[in-house]
Amino acid sequence: MRILLVLAAACLASTKLSAQENTGFYGKKVFVEFNTSGQLAFLNAVFNSESSYKSNGKKLLPGNDLFNGSLHFVVGAAVSKKIALSLETSMFFASFSTPSYLSKPYTDEYGYYSSEEIYFRHELIDFRTLTIMPKLEISGEGGNSPSGLSHQVGIGYTTSKVVDKAYLYKVDNAYNVTDSSSLDLSTSLLDRSQTYKGVSVMYAINMRTPLSRRLFINYGIRYTINVRSHDYPAVKTAQYWLSPQEAAFELGRVRALSLISLQLGISLAL
Repeated sequence: MRILLVLAAACLASTKLSAQENTGFYGKKVFVEFNTSGQLAFLNAVFNSESSYKSNGKKLLPGNDLFNGSLHFVVGAAVSKKIALSLETSMFFASFSTPSYLSKPYTDEYGYYSSEEIYFRHELIDFRTLTIMPKLEISGEGGNSPSGLSHQVGIGYTTSKVVDKAYLYKVDNAYNVTDSSSLDLSTSLLDRSQTYKGVSVMYAINMRTPLSRRLFINYGIRYTINVRSHDYPAVKTAQYWLSPQEAAFELGRVRALSLISLQLGISLAL
């Protein structure tokens, strides 16, 4: 009887050890990774070609950003040979153009309603988007998570903000503006403290190739759909030329057109 108990215990221990070895790469279940991704922003260049300007020293020249990029930090764990769960934190770097014509309402000293109007050129406005995204990874045929080919899906929450810095601009014409010579678009164009919220849905095909028992190089392609999750006021105030809705539209258009990107990074199994 004792012999049978010893044999049963040995078989159970062997089964647990085998399961541990089959879950994770060399038994390593937890992994962290740092990735970069980038995309050619040719769609943004097509849609914004008439009103996009870049700074060249102290000059404004027609131009667009042809490349957008992101940084990604991921923490994950293999829960079986084929499935891993992870949490990704990423930062997206891009810029958007402004319309070349804007107007906003005002009431003059006699109480009459009118509007101020400007034609202007403005440097592309930089913004950053922070994304927090839980992801599900399913390993491909012959894979052993986190190693090998995987299909990844995720839904994340995003927050975007304009970079507060000195931008170049030039006012070409101003109408009904009290003092157009002192018009300061660096503070009155839009509310730089505004946060723009959204949702990001991602699908990626990723390959992790081991360089050692713990270090991987990973690369792949990401497909992302970005949508705005909140409505913003369309009514303009006397303080800003761009309403929150107009600014959200311009920023959101850049994110919406950022559909496909290539990814490259390193992973470490712990």
